[in-house]
Amino acid sequence: MSAAVENIRRPRKLAILWIAPIQAAGIFTVWAIAGGGQTLRAWILTALLWLMTLPLLFGLEGTLLAMLLFEPFRGLIRRAQYLFINYSGEDPIHLLTPAVTLLALAVLLRKKRLHIFWATPLAGSVSVLGLIFLLEIFNPLQGSLFVGLTGALFMLVPLVWFYFGQSINERFLRTALSVTVVLGILASAYGLYQLIFGYPNFEQYWIDNTDFYASIAVGHVKRALASFSSAEEWGRYTEVGAIVSFGFMFAARRLVARIGWLVCALALVTAIFLSGQRTAVFGFVVGLITLMLLGARNWRRAAARLT
Repeated sequence: MSAAVENIRRPRKLAILWIAPIQAAGIFTVWAIAGGGQTLRAWILTALLWLMTLPLLFGLEGTLLAMLLFEPFRGLIRRAQYLFINYSGEDPIHLLTPAVTLLALAVLLRKKRLHIFWATPLAGSVSVLGLIFLLEIFNPLQGSLFVGLTGALFMLVPLVWFYFGQSINERFLRTALSVTVVLGILASAYGLYQLIFGYPNFEQYWIDNTDFYASIAVGHVKRALASFSSAEEWGRYTEVGAIVSFGFMFAARRLVARIGWLVCALALVTAIFLSGQRTAVFGFVVGLITLMLLGARNWRRAAARLT
């Protein structure tokens, strides 16, 4: 009899453990919406962080996909926050992806230990480069420690993705590249909207107040940003997407697939020119030539492709 009572109590305790966090999240959501302003922004950022880290409970690939889905729209979400708060030079949204990246690295290290740093000859070289970047954070000649940490966000954190790349399978890699192409086209469609109809009010508000993007205007014409933080990000993203599309087109066996990837490639090439970024155009040309050379079976065919 006592055993039966104990079995009844355990599910109730487990149910309480599951319901309590949900109720707390619901209360915080209502409070954030009612409070608005900085409270609502904190709730949105917390929710985004939670959504990107939650897949780590099931595996690395889910979190990588979540970050791939978030990054192309980070700039748009950043500007959309000015619908309910006043302009501020501080943008903590830029710290979400680095934070999730470091958490994912910790999970990967727990699973595969330190072997990932020298799993291949290339991994060893990348690890040495990463160690140099890490030491550069504390370089006294560059100023304060804040300068070094800021540089690490742009140099050291992206390097961590190398270890993610060598830990995923080819199927997921193809999925990730396909997602990049699709998101590039969707973001570019929004960029085309900006070019034709102008910026929405909340984006115009950000442009009028920011002091860190003087290059947005070329003469009397303002560049489109699409859903990114800058026109340069838009150009670089579509550059990668265009190269990927051409690669899939060359590898496709069915005519329908080739035509589909060609359409995607042409759309993204058009977006590169619309972004107004010469570096993206140059990067696309170099990347496409490199793709064609690496796709050749031997050096003779590679030379023939250049002539």
